[in-house]
Formats: sequence, structure tokens, C-alpha cells
Amino acid sequence: MVNPRLIEECQNIAQHGFSRVAITGATGFIGSHLARTFAEAGISVVGIGRNWYQTSRSWHPLIEHATGDITNARFVSDTFQDVDLVYHAAALSKPWATPKEFEKNNVTGTKVVIDACKMRRVRRLVFVSSTSVAFSLKDHTDIAEEDISRDLEIGTYGWSKLRAEEIIANAVKEGVHCLTIRPRAVFGPGDKALLPRLIASVRNGKATQIGDGNNSTDITYIDNVIYALLLAGYRGPVGSTYTITNDCPILLWPHALQFMRDLGIVDSVRQVPRSTALRIAYLLERIHRFAPWLGEPQLTRYIVGLLAFTQTFDISSAKADLGYRPLISIQEGLQKTADTLHAKLDEPATKTVDLLIGVTGSATSFEAIAITDGEWKKMRFPSTFSIIVHENYGVTLFDTGYSPRYHSATSRPPYSIYERSLQVECPESFSAAALLQQHGISTSDVKRIIISHFHADHVAGLRDFPQSEFIVTQCAWDDVKNTSGLRAMMRAFVPSLLPDDFEDRVRCISTFEDPGFGAFPRTHDLFGDESIRLVDLSGHAAGMLGALLTVTGHDLVFLIADAAYSLDNVANNTPPHRITSLFESNRKQMIQSLDKIHQLTLTHPHITIVPTHCPACIGIMRKRTFGYDCAEWQGEKE
Repeated sequence: MVNPRLIEECQNIAQHGFSRVAITGATGFIGSHLARTFAEAGISVVGIGRNWYQTSRSWHPLIEHATGDITNARFVSDTFQDVDLVYHAAALSKPWATPKEFEKNNVTGTKVVIDACKMRRVRRLVFVSSTSVAFSLKDHTDIAEEDISRDLEIGTYGWSKLRAEEIIANAVKEGVHCLTIRPRAVFGPGDKALLPRLIASVRNGKATQIGDGNNSTDITYIDNVIYALLLAGYRGPVGSTYTITNDCPILLWPHALQFMRDLGIVDSVRQVPRSTALRIAYLLERIHRFAPWLGEPQLTRYIVGLLAFTQTFDISSAKADLGYRPLISIQEGLQKTADTLHAKLDEPATKTVDLLIGVTGSATSFEAIAITDGEWKKMRFPSTFSIIVHENYGVTLFDTGYSPRYHSATSRPPYSIYERSLQVECPESFSAAALLQQHGISTSDVKRIIISHFHADHVAGLRDFPQSEFIVTQCAWDDVKNTSGLRAMMRAFVPSLLPDDFEDRVRCISTFEDPGFGAFPRTHDLFGDESIRLVDLSGHAAGMLGALLTVTGHDLVFLIADAAYSLDNVANNTPPHRITSLFESNRKQMIQSLDKIHQLTLTHPHITIVPTHCPACIGIMRKRTFGYDCAEWQGEKE
């Protein structure tokens, strides 16, 4: 729920004649909160972002999605048409990237935004910069806006932000009405950088306190940053720069440790002197610069600087010119963040979706593999996909099942091993695209496809949908994207089944930040209205997704993909035969995911569980199921 004080401030902006707002970086942490605030206040917003599925905050009827590259001048200019006020929050913001990457996103992107504002005669531009422009490997208190660091070669992100600020300053001289806001260490619900990094390091057994813990720092709750940005929308002299904090420096490590104790994550962590940490970080940076394929180092000097040195800021200018005062204290902000991490929503949503289940074909295997106490006799298993129709957001598919393309893709070694192990039947007339057409739905009507995982029987129809976006976990995509040959086959993945432009259309989910359900501590609320909640079902495949739906006329339906092959597995909490571990990602995780589903059926007996390959489900969901040989599994065929 948006803070009422922020809604009031949006209305003040509207009273100053700003009727349409554009936000770059509207899928990021700050940008998505800002966009949602304007939308909840009834103000039209056009947002620029790359991945609208990163956060549920980006979905609202008054938020218009513009998907594209911030360095594309024509795209940005078109997006700013009829816009009065622009917030430039888009940035590559991470502790490790090449100078070229920072230059493109943070410097060139800002130039493009400035040019678009000139062309469209935007009345005001608010630039979201960063206190990293004052980054230093020194203890420093009461840092003022004019205090710029000379250590920016260490923090290339800060260097790129300073370059962007210089572009803003030049634009002001040319008559563009710009202000700059520098938020400091922003945290709150949806944060993926500050507290989540610390929590993740603790859970991975790598938590280390750098330094003696006596360093003071400023942090800022997200609502306070949004408040400052809204004030900057109509207050403050053009060309000004303002640092924003919670105006209450804290000892970072004691507060962070207490926060994690309150969450029940950790009681204590080991300590490393900051001089030692700096030497380790410098060595790691050299190694990773030499071998960039290693990705981001576990520790950089920039991270050491943020976590182990005293850095506090003077915000007197923001107080005087903008009238800024923090709305939410640090303690209240930490409590709100913790409450979000613990939140549960165990009831069906008020917003519902329509559901149909299509059968694209079948595969033949042994009954004993899938069914508890089953016999070693051949049995046919259906391969299904789901059609989900949302009143506001159109048609979504959950997987695509088989298609005839599967046979050609598995005709040669090593993928032919996969083909020979299963007797697959998938006539063209029962592909996902063909079955949709029977219901008057064209492939162009399918806005998005949720890919539960990349096994061939779940993605064989993707090439039939040339305009759809693909939603998948980052973990699942990372597991297969660079694989081929025998390595891919062992993951039941056939690379040629993916469209050639798959990487341009894939939209990865990296975190689950929405309220949990039953035994699942967190979900991903796809559209922000709880109608489709995605759940982590890792195990059978890395990062496998399930989808919890509130279905019109049917209460809750849980599409669990291959977390179980049959309802028998779920009812008895028994995993499939051990032979399936040959192509499972992590059997321990698979058993844990199955146990959570089983527990869910005990606490929510009204829920309908739908595995992808369960014959019994076709009978249970008969009014919603259609396609290949349904009559046989529905018990209607002699």
C-alpha cells in the first residue's frame, strides 16, 4: 500500500500542471516504487524498462509500459511525447561491470534522455544520481554535495554517475529545467542490493563483517527517497543537486546483524580487518579483469568501501530548498522490510483468471517411474500446457507442451537418446498453436509464456509464438543458456527448440519478493493483483516454476509442472523413482519442493494440484481440458 503522504505529494505535482509523467528505469527498485505511487494517485505514467516482470509494482492500469533501450534516441523521444515531467532513474547499478557498460547505460543513456526532453519540450527533468560520486576509501563525515571523490577509478559506477551529472549541468546551461537527487543506500520492500546481498551471503555461509563494526553510515528508506523525488518535481531551483538520506547515521554492522537476528537468519558473523579485505578485493579484481568470464568477484574494493568506512552526508540543502524531512524512521523502515519478508497471503485473490488445459500429445514410459507402487509396465502420460486469460493483461501460456518440431530436433545424436527413451506422439493438429486456434486465439494474442523449465516436452512449441515474451527464472536460464550436446541432453534440454531471438524476448525473474503462500515463504505476484502467483519449485530442474492461480469458478489451481508426475506422488509425498535422478537437477531440492506441495494440500484441501503429465488430472479438470486423446484419460473411451 502506498504511503498516503506520497499520494498527497503527487496531487501537489498535479496542481502545478503536470498531468503526464515519464519514468526511465520504471522496472527498477526506485523507478517501480515511483511509478506505482503516481499510478495510485491517479496520474498517468509511461515507464521505460526492459523487464516488466521483475516486480509486481510495475503493473497497474495507469502505468503504460514502454519496453526498450534507454540509449535508443528515437524510442526515448517517442516515449516522451505529451509528457510534462520526466524522472530519469534508469541506470546500470551494480558493484562490478566494465567501464564500457557503465558508459553506455549511465552516460550515453543520460545524453539521450536530455535530447529527448529538449525535443519534446519537457517542462522538468529530475535525475536520480547517487552518493557514489563521493565514494572514498577514507572515513568521512558530513559530506556535502560539492564534495566529489578522487577514488572513482575504484568505483566505476560512481565515475559514470559523475559524468552523467556533468551532462545534466551542461543541459541546465542550455535551458533544460533539471534537478539532481542523490539517494544514499536505499533499502525497503523490493530492494535487491543492500539487505538482500547481506542476507544471501549469510545463507550461503559466507557472511563476514568487514572491519570492527564501528563505522557509521547513512541509509535511506525507499518511501523517503520517493518523497524527495516528488518534492523535486515542483520545488527547488533549476540546476540544484540534493543528497537524500534518513538524516540519522547508524552503525551499519550492528543494525544489519540485529535485522538478521530478528529474521532468525544468524546470531553472529566472523570478522575480517578492512585492510585484509581491501587486499583480498584488489587481488580478486585483478583476477576477474584478466578472466572476465568468471563474472562478478565475491568482494570488490567498492563493496569494502561501502561496508567498512564511515561515510555520512549533510542534507541541509534538501531540507532548506525542498522542505524534505524523512517520513519513515530507520527502525520503522527496517520493521516494514522485515514484515514484508514474513508476509503471507493464504487466501484466493479477488481478481480471477480463466483457465484451459490443452493436451499436445503423449509420451510412453514405465508406470513405476511416476506412480507410487506402480508396476514395471508401459503407460502413456499426457503432455499438457495451460492457457491463462486475464481480463486486463490478455493471454498467458504456462509452457507449450510437445509439437512436431520435437521429432526433428531430437533426430540426431546426442538428442536422439532422449527421443528413443520415450515413444512420443504429437500430431500437428494438437500443437499448442493449433489448439489455441480452435478456441479463436491466434499466436499473436499470446502476450507471454511462462516457462516452468527447459525440458524439451515443455518448450517444444515456443517457435510457434514469434511475438510472445518468455518468463523464466534467472536460475533456470543460467543453467541451460550456454549448454549444448551431451551436457544439454543430460538436462533434457534441446537448444534448437528455442527461437533464434530467445535472448531478446526472455524476461528473467531473479527474486521472489511477494507474500508467501502456505509452505512457500515467498511468491512472485506476476501482475500485482495475486491472480497469478509464481512459486519456486527447484529440484526436478534448476529454478523450476509453478503457478498458483485464482481461477474463475474454481477457486485455487496450482500448476506444478514436473514437481510431481502424478497426484499419487503428491498425496503420498513420495518422489518418483530414483532412475529419474539421471536428469534431475537436484534430488534433495526436488524432495523439498514435493514436500511443500504435499503440506499445502493438507493446509488447503480445496486447492487443485495439476502436474503436467498426470492422467488423473485430465479427468478431474475435464471441463477445462481439451486436445489430444482426452477421451481416453477422461475415461470416456472404450
